[in-house]
Amino acid sequence: MTIHYQRTNANASLISMVQRFSDIVLIFTSLYAICLFNNVHFEIKYLLLSLVVLVIFQMVGGITDFYRSWRGVKISAELKLILKN
Repeated sequence: MTIHYQRTNANASLISMVQRFSDIVLIFTSLYAICLFNNVHFEIKYLLLSLVVLVIFQMVGGITDFYRSWRGVKISAELKLILKN
């Protein structure tokens, strides 16, 4: 039983890591796409801006337990957490 629990926990952490990485990529590519769409050169200040947004997003995500597993949780409990945050 312990091995099964460890495997489940490892899968959950892997999924959380993939979710965090995809959020990071999405933040950077969104800002880059906005710069391309508006014919603005992607300068170092935009890179620094995206890093600041990324740090704030990850801090808020860590504080509010944004990347936790939602399996087995009632939809009403999830909606309460969404409205609370």
